[in-house]
Amino acid sequence: MESQPPVSSPLLASVMEDGRVISIRVTDTQSNQVFLSTQRGERRIGGVSFVQKPVVYRGEEIGRSPWSSIPNTGH
Repeated sequence: MESQPPVSSPLLASVMEDGRVISIRVTDTQSNQVFLSTQRGERRIGGVSFVQKPVVYRGEEIGRSPWSSIPNTGH
């Protein structure tokens, strides 16, 4: 997966502020093409959780975003 610096997008920067997030990819719902992605492999420690969330702009879903993160340890 090609990685872009989080500063290239406010969405990526905001999500990657959470140190538990390892990667995020945003895919256009119409073309199924990835238009934003980044990953921080050095954050991968132990088990990993995967979640897919919608990307909504002005009330319309414009993409899907799978995330991978390390589990919340309660810290």
